[in-house]
Amino acid sequence: MTEGSEATGEGARERPSALDDIREALRRAPRELPGLEQALDGALAREPGRADLHLARGLLLLYRDQEFEVARASFARAHELASADADLAGEAWLEEARALELRGQDRAAREAAEAALAAAPAGSPRRALA
Repeated sequence: MTEGSEATGEGARERPSALDDIREALRRAPRELPGLEQALDGALAREPGRADLHLARGLLLLYRDQEFEVARASFARAHELASADADLAGEAWLEEARALELRGQDRAAREAAEAALAAAPAGSPRRALA
């Protein structure tokens, strides 16, 4: 799969340029972080079913804003939507595990890490991160 395309059951389709907007805002970061949030919010408004955008939103909420519970909700939505993309689902579970760990919820963090392992296909580099 190439950058800018999304695999589907019948081949690949081009993704809209929302991710390009997000990437551009990241390149200008940190001085223009509001641009990142605006690009991401706009992309989610246009395509609420995109797991990768929910994952990106969760990352922003977790690492920049430290909004742990709201971030967890974004990660949960991402792994729910990413059922056909094992790597993406695994990454969402792994980030949810990190959010739980940061909140001192060790048992729940272990359960989320186990879900990340279960979601990641054999040979995936994500398995080593969980």
